[in-house]
Amino acid sequence: MSEKQAYPVLSAVRHNGELYTPDDPERNTIGLTEKEAAVLLKLKVIGEPDADDGDRHTPPTPPAMTEEERKEKLTEAIKGLNPERDFTQNGNPKVKAVETATGFDVTADEVSAIWQVIKPAE
Repeated sequence: MSEKQAYPVLSAVRHNGELYTPDDPERNTIGLTEKEAAVLLKLKVIGEPDADDGDRHTPPTPPAMTEEERKEKLTEAIKGLNPERDFTQNGNPKVKAVETATGFDVTADEVSAIWQVIKPAE
């Protein structure tokens, strides 16, 4: 089993049923294996692990994700969903599947708005 490291949280992320946010002093770092962290690092939801895990200081608060960046991440996530598993019977993306793909909380309205723009013509 891989060793876990402490990663600073840059945007809200849910892991194992727990919500981690940059402004929560008790949950502004998250313990992950390198494999678990790979996608979140790519999405810039978490930062690089602290070199000194013993000093659990509060990392500087990064700039919040812009609305455009959020839309891009949602669009990318929805496009990467599995049509057999990640969509409702009505053909809409499941909110939970999008949250899993992005690593942050999303609303049904956000998913619906992006889906209306990118869904294939019927």
